Parts: sequence; C-alpha cells; structure tokens
Amino acid sequence: MLITHSYIVTALESYDVCQRQIRHLAQILPDNWELVFVDDGSNPPIDIPEIRPKFFHIIRTGDARPWTQGVARNVAGLYACGKYFLMTDIDHFFTRQTIEACDSFTGEMLMFERAAGNLTEALEIVKLGIPVHAKHPNTFLISRELWEKTGGYRTEDAGAYRPIDTPFLLKCEDLLGGDIPTHLGSRIYVIPEEVETFHGLARR
Repeated sequence: MLITHSYIVTALESYDVCQRQIRHLAQILPDNWELVFVDDGSNPPIDIPEIRPKFFHIIRTGDARPWTQGVARNVAGLYACGKYFLMTDIDHFFTRQTIEACDSFTGEMLMFERAAGNLTEALEIVKLGIPVHAKHPNTFLISRELWEKTGGYRTEDAGAYRPIDTPFLLKCEDLLGGDIPTHLGSRIYVIPEEVETFHGLARR
C-alpha cells in the first residue's frame, strides 16, 4: 500500500487523551495514511494502545528542553512517508469526513474551521457549546513539496517561549503568493481549556 498522507501529532504527557486519540485515528484513517506520533520527552513515556492505525510510527525524542514542539515536528517530517502532512495538536480531533476531504485535496496547503468538542472513552465526539477561535494556526494540511521549501520550523526558537506559528505561516503565504485556503465542508474539534488544559504544560 502506497502511503500518500502522514498524520503528524506531537504530544507531551496528556496520557489519557493520547490513548483516546490513537484509538480514534485507528477508526478513521484510510489505509493510504500513516500516523506519525511523536512523544516529545514525556516522563514517563506515553503508552501506546494495542488499537492503533494500520501504519503507525512512534518517535520518542527524549528532549526535556522547554518549548520544543517545532523541533519535534521537524523530526517527524524527516520520518513521514506521505506526499501530504497533516499537522495538528493532541487536543484536536478530526472527523472521518474531514479526513476524506484531506484525502481528496490536491492543492498545496489547507486550514480548517473548528468547534469545541470532546472525545469520549467510547470514541464519540461530543459537541460543546463553548466558544473557541474559528481557526488554529498549528493545524493544517501541507504538501511535502511546500513543507520542504519552508525548511520547517525555526529550531533556534527552542528552549524558550516564542510563537512558532506566525513566522511559519507567513513563510507559507509568501511561497504560495497569497492566503492559505480554509476547508469549509466539515469542522474539526478541539477540547477547550474549560474541559481539559493542555497548553498550560510548562514545556509546550
């Protein structure tokens, strides 16, 4: 089977949601997709459930420095096999419909509208009436060709808090010669901080 798409997610601790996320992706990722899961220095390491996507790779960076997500994404890009990379955060959940939209996309880059939701132990996405920002700069589909042209994230920003998203997206827009399009057919879901806090982790 030819791998055409790589679902890339980095995580630090967040043990319960990692288990649910991997099992959820086992249900919705087509056979031409792989999951590249990066455990970016969790202590103890994140356990991987037996139920996982057919094509699955785990990278354990062992990197205990603060604010290393950009470095971890760059490492994942070196291992990923797909012609497209879907990069997202562990607290964001894709539906089968949005994965299908990514599978049929033939452009260079795509972003997504999102709504508040949660993923239950039964792997059901529950919609929540909590306002969230419509788009998230850290979640996007990008062609391998465009990713390689960008050079990835700035690795010199690791070790201290600096926004990595804006400089990267500006570089993408410059290479694309305009704004990054947004998929409008179906939404992705994010667990809001009122339900569970991920962004408060000191090293992310």
